[in-house]
Amino acid sequence: MKKYILIYFGFFIAASFFSACGNDDGQKVTKEETAKTGKVLIDASIFKTDKGWGYSILIDDKLFIRQDIIPAVEGNQGFATKEDATKVAKFVLQKIDNKQKPIVTKEDLKQLGIIQ
Repeated sequence: MKKYILIYFGFFIAASFFSACGNDDGQKVTKEETAKTGKVLIDASIFKTDKGWGYSILIDDKLFIRQDIIPAVEGNQGFATKEDATKVAKFVLQKIDNKQKPIVTKEDLKQLGIIQ
């Protein structure tokens, strides 16, 4: 239970600063630039596991979410492909950008084509 409270607390702190971190010109923002402007840098990375693929969400280069199994699905299976992990990571980044909780449901996974 404490783990979930910490995750949500961290999310709300990040979300409160996130409104200032938009980069409309499509250029990569450096850590130094974000420090100068007070913006928060949020990024995703995809990685290979022994179960398939997973993703991490990083806030200012610090781990916020590490998802090495498919969320909301029974069992401990990783994403089948790098592309599947990327789709879900982008979905989570979009939710954070929209100031929503970074929760992925079975319905979300169906809509993304990850599960049937």
